[in-house]
Amino acid sequence: MIRAKKKRLIIVASTIAAAVIVPNLISVPFYIKSFSDKVDITVQARYIPELSLIKDGKVSSDNSVSNIDNHLELIKEDEVVKPITPKIDPHANSIVTSITPKPQPVEEKPKPDEEVAIIAKDEKKDEEEKVNKDPVEGEKLEKTKPDPEPRDVTVNVDGEDLKVTVRDQPERTRYKSDIENKIANRVEYIADITPDVLNVVVTEPFVKKTLGAVRDKIKGEFARTASIIGTPQSSMFSVEGWFKVNGDPNVEYYFNVLKKNLLDKPNFADYLLDQARPIYPDKKKEFSKPEQKYQLYGWMIANIDWSKIPLSKNALEALSRGDIIQPNGAYINENGEFDSHVSSPLPGYNKVTNRMTRDNKEKRVFGYNNWYTRSPKSIYDGTYEGWEKIRANDEFKGKYNVNPETDGINFFRLKNDNKEFEKNNNGLVVELDASNASGYKKTLDLVKSLKRDNVKVTSYRIFNMGSKDSSQKFLDIMKELPDELPQLELFFESTNTAALIGLENKKIDELSLYTTGNSLLPEWSINPFAIRNVAFVNTLDYNVSKSYRPGARIPTRITFDAIAFDPVNYKKGEKDPYKEMNLALRMALFTRNNEPFFQGGFGPGLKPDHNEGGNSYPVGLDLSRVPEMKSLRGLQYSFIKDGKQFDRKVRILTLYSDKPTFEISVQEMIDSQFNKVMYIPGPPNPGEERLRFSGPKVKNIHLSGTGTLQGAGSSNLETFIKHVGRTYFDSSLVLLVDKNNQALLDQLKGMGYKVKFISEDETLPIN
Repeated sequence: MIRAKKKRLIIVASTIAAAVIVPNLISVPFYIKSFSDKVDITVQARYIPELSLIKDGKVSSDNSVSNIDNHLELIKEDEVVKPITPKIDPHANSIVTSITPKPQPVEEKPKPDEEVAIIAKDEKKDEEEKVNKDPVEGEKLEKTKPDPEPRDVTVNVDGEDLKVTVRDQPERTRYKSDIENKIANRVEYIADITPDVLNVVVTEPFVKKTLGAVRDKIKGEFARTASIIGTPQSSMFSVEGWFKVNGDPNVEYYFNVLKKNLLDKPNFADYLLDQARPIYPDKKKEFSKPEQKYQLYGWMIANIDWSKIPLSKNALEALSRGDIIQPNGAYINENGEFDSHVSSPLPGYNKVTNRMTRDNKEKRVFGYNNWYTRSPKSIYDGTYEGWEKIRANDEFKGKYNVNPETDGINFFRLKNDNKEFEKNNNGLVVELDASNASGYKKTLDLVKSLKRDNVKVTSYRIFNMGSKDSSQKFLDIMKELPDELPQLELFFESTNTAALIGLENKKIDELSLYTTGNSLLPEWSINPFAIRNVAFVNTLDYNVSKSYRPGARIPTRITFDAIAFDPVNYKKGEKDPYKEMNLALRMALFTRNNEPFFQGGFGPGLKPDHNEGGNSYPVGLDLSRVPEMKSLRGLQYSFIKDGKQFDRKVRILTLYSDKPTFEISVQEMIDSQFNKVMYIPGPPNPGEERLRFSGPKVKNIHLSGTGTLQGAGSSNLETFIKHVGRTYFDSSLVLLVDKNNQALLDQLKGMGYKVKFISEDETLPIN
């Protein structure tokens, strides 16, 4: 009887221990030149090395930064050794495990027929399963119509009618939980509104016209080059010197391409004019001296029969896809054919300009009907094409006790006679200068008074936020803004954007976040919940360009390449303290990742609405406002769509620490996900700082608590120190452990780290 009770007791205890669970966690940059009051764009790749830090929270326009993801290779699950979950062998009466059992108290051995195998549970694995959950796809909402079928249309290209097969974009997949949790855009945003071009029937006249444009461009460019390099070398002239000073580095580049792919080929004579071919051998003898080589090249270029050079197979295939190769960027490839680095879509099928036109017309509060973005002057002045800005101070200054001259507070009306934009015609714009001490003090009362009097404000524009003090308080002002506001424009001169969380419950139609400093600093971060109810975040007005003089203060929209959280998002003591954070991550990295604002520094993929995993995304994470967060523990960076998982990476991490010793528990290091989410194979970006702390310089790491680094713990620590902290920690770094944890001290020594027991002095914060 006693033995039977023992048996039942053991089974019940084991069952309870195994059943402890926690609910699932829910889980092309533009270089721009001003043209009149419009801005044109050219798409090209960008790499901006980060060589400096922000000082005192202020933005310096001299700083530069790399905030590019570089399409990181995802770490595979099998790269981290995971503990094996105990499995039940159906053919035996014992638990099969690869984990050595913990010593159990000696007790009276039962009879063989009542024997029960007791294996200690891997408590670490249980804990990991509770905190770091695998992603779950969730329930999809039913689409309102079937996916479109291909259809044929006629497109006119330079006077040639082409038969084109296109397919309209299908509805975007939406998830029920995203709607319920209010992380989907309240006004659905679709990035790609242009049909896909599936096929173009390429006609002979169209090919001839395309070939002719490319040929004329290259022939004209090289005619000038040939006339110059054919000049005899002298003490007054050298071709190499001319390449350096002619003002266009592309001249030398394209000459070298032509030289390699055509001029130096054994069969070059096949490309000569008929009348030049017989004298080619004589010309080679005439210009046989080394100093005459460029004269020979000049003669060769001048006598090329360009009509003998065809379009490349690549160019013809591009035409059939609807990509028209452009003369600007054309070159001769290795097969002696015309090709081009540049192509453009069919007329009417440019996905970028179509989206920008739609956004300018429908998403802007003061809209206009073209794809041009605004110049820096228009941004700062608050002017728009087709809208008249009229000063309205006399209408409000007396009643609300503001003096525009001394308070920096001004009122305007924007008018537009076009019926297409009558919704916000005569809209009231209130402008506030936060650097004006008098006006700053009156701002909160003014906003309250305008709300009290039911004055319909169409737009608030606040300038110089943080220019005098990076810790200047704006949270109360953000919270006091109307619950429904058509437009809000904020000009930050400090990277402190914490006040934006005050907008979480504000239904804002258009939000613009500008700076006149360095808009690309990695310190720019945003809490996704700040724009939870914002329908459109303006990413159109981008004005970072080498064409502006050094040190110029150019208003441009900020590129947010980091996600931040606030103390309110961490629910300490609750069953799932990370629930809100994971909703925000899902919002930014998946649900609203089709919106340009959430695509970080690289922009969209080919299918921004349907293949979110191909889009760029914010690669930074700022946890410095949440002291309890020591790692990525509990945060969900993996997502599933249509049964396929895609993972995101964190490239730059900012943590809170108020002392030179950064404390993180042994268990949190095991669960930290540093290796899974932050390990990036390959060489690091030059000068990149992947780890930051908000407080004093961290010199030591305190691994507090009991136990050793099991499972992924050791790889997490190595990733944190040697990869993420590669430029932060130096050889003087010491790992500190609690005095009663000899096992951990021995383990860390065995891993090659400097380690010692912690002293009381090393736990004191710096005031």
